[in-house]
Amino acid sequence: TAWPSLAIYRPLWAVNAKIGAQFKLIDGSMPSAGIVVRVTSPNDYYLIRASAFEQRLSFLHVVDGTSEEIANVDADITLNHWQSLEVVVDGNSFKISLDGKWVLTAFDHSKPTNGQFGIWAERDDVTRFNQIEI
Repeated sequence: TAWPSLAIYRPLWAVNAKIGAQFKLIDGSMPSAGIVVRVTSPNDYYLIRASAFEQRLSFLHVVDGTSEEIANVDADITLNHWQSLEVVVDGNSFKISLDGKWVLTAFDHSKPTNGQFGIWAERDDVTRFNQIEI
């Protein structure tokens, strides 16, 4: 099994936060990039994933390495083009923006968990990230 690549900002543990990043998908079998929130382990987190292959923005909950999609929306995700992704996490609400425009609000009614934040990519993808802000 090919596990995704995670880069976690270790100093911060929080329930609520605003995190944003620019990404540029270069290559890969399923080019995608994402932001991870409420990371409690490499196998447990929430993922906001932008997929050029699926042309979709997905909000997933990963538990014990298995992902469950909570919500998604069709989106224009382009190869070799800088795009921005942002999520505002507030309690059970996850407000997601792509290229400065709100595209999705999702809710997870499980108890909010304290965790870390970071960026995500498929293991075989070539993805660049820039201007990561938490």
